[in-house]
Parts: sequence; C-alpha cells; structure tokens
Amino acid sequence: MKKSTKIILYLVLAVVGIGLTYASYQLLDPVAVRSEVILKQTIQERFDTDATYKDYDIIVKKVSLVRLSRRQYKILVEIEYLEGKTRTIAADMILSSEVYYYEFPMEALTPITSDYINTTMTEEWEKEMRELERMFME
Repeated sequence: MKKSTKIILYLVLAVVGIGLTYASYQLLDPVAVRSEVILKQTIQERFDTDATYKDYDIIVKKVSLVRLSRRQYKILVEIEYLEGKTRTIAADMILSSEVYYYEFPMEALTPITSDYINTTMTEEWEKEMRELERMFME
C-alpha cells in the first residue's frame, strides 16, 4: 500500500474515532439521561402549580438535554397544550452539585400564552353570541 494511501486511511480512521467519541459523549451521557427524567417531572410540576401556567393544561411530552460543556446544557422541552397543540421550548441549564438551574425565556412561552388567550376569548365570545342569539330568538 502506498504511503499516501496509508496516511489518508489513518486520517479517516482518526476522524471516525473522534466522531464516535463525541457522539457517545453527547448521546450516552449518564448525567443527561438521569437528568432528563428528573427534569421532565420537575418541569411538569412547575407547569401544574405555577399560577401563570396551570390553566394552560401543559403536558410535558419529552425533555432532551444537549451538553454544551462540563456543567452547561441546553434543555429542549416538547410540550402539548390546548388539547393538541405542540411546541418545543428551549432553555439554558447549569448543573451544580445535582441542582438544576434553568429558566425558560419569556419569549419561549409567549406563543402559548397568546394561543391560550385567543382560544379562551374565542370560546367566550362564541358563548356570548349564542346567548344573545337565543335571547333575540325568544
């Protein structure tokens, strides 16, 4: 085998090895796997009890973590709300001694609030219109 072919082969193997190491670091991170389960429960409890969100009937479907550095992650939360609408919201998270610090940016939750208000107002408006229609028909 030519020397240049061997060098290219070694380079390809090195790149593949680095790629597999990185993938296993990201995909098989035991902290992330355990944290996803804990965070799903914690975030669901927050949506269920927080006065701002408890009326929205938000269901946390899936939580994924992407490791950015040793203690920093990006949280991706897939949620369902208003009986079928779905959205993925993201937040930065820092892990410190098994304590999770994260906050969803307001702009991530604004569309949910808007959808809820629009749906609620539409339902109320339709109800009032039916009531007025009924009153005029009598």
